[in-house]
Amino acid sequence: MGSTKRIKIAPIWSTSGPNQTRETVMRLKHIYLYVNLEEYPKELATAFGFATRYFCNFIERQIGGLKFDAKGFSKICIQGCHDPEKSSKIVSERALLATVPFDQARYLASAPYERSEMYAAMLKAGFEQAARDFGVPYGALEKAIQEFRNQGFKNEWIHQRKLFRPLNVQAYLCCSLNSEKFFLTLTLEREGKTVYSKLILETLPDEMIFGYRFKEVVMMGDDIIVKDKFGDPAFTLNIADVLVGNS
Repeated sequence: MGSTKRIKIAPIWSTSGPNQTRETVMRLKHIYLYVNLEEYPKELATAFGFATRYFCNFIERQIGGLKFDAKGFSKICIQGCHDPEKSSKIVSERALLATVPFDQARYLASAPYERSEMYAAMLKAGFEQAARDFGVPYGALEKAIQEFRNQGFKNEWIHQRKLFRPLNVQAYLCCSLNSEKFFLTLTLEREGKTVYSKLILETLPDEMIFGYRFKEVVMMGDDIIVKDKFGDPAFTLNIADVLVGNS
């Protein structure tokens, strides 16, 4: 096994003037992995952007808005290209951009389920570059990649769990995100037994598409309702349909 590569982390103190000053502490919220639209066909670039969200989403949830000493950015954009630059830089909209090599032939020759390690390598290379240039918390980001690998690159989480005491029913909003789709499942349990489970939402794998379409599960009258982020019903289930045969 090869030796562990050590990453030199940029200092957190500014040395641009005679008096060292601390940079503004920002919250790292978003990670993006995509390819250069000017170098690759639009169809490939669009598909790649969708396909990598499951990986980036997992890292975002793992770091949980990690605070660190930044220099004007709250998201890291890693761009695959033919001829990557040696240094990362701050671009518009408070984003740090790092460019990394993209092996188009390898990407096209592999199936979607075979590309996770390719994405991992690109992300790691981008994080290494960003760590050298801007003090990005490489250790936490690399740990998130390894944790995803340990989980078989499966991105699944419980968005909400809620106990409806009058019915003794536990409700779960269960999310699953892979390189091709996002799935939201409503599951109800009673006394440890699943009494209802239904896929209630399926979309392309992008938070801009699915993120606003669910927020919470509530009980109103005789109904269990999944509401979206605007407070509107996204899915309604009559309680009687659940309890018949499970009382």
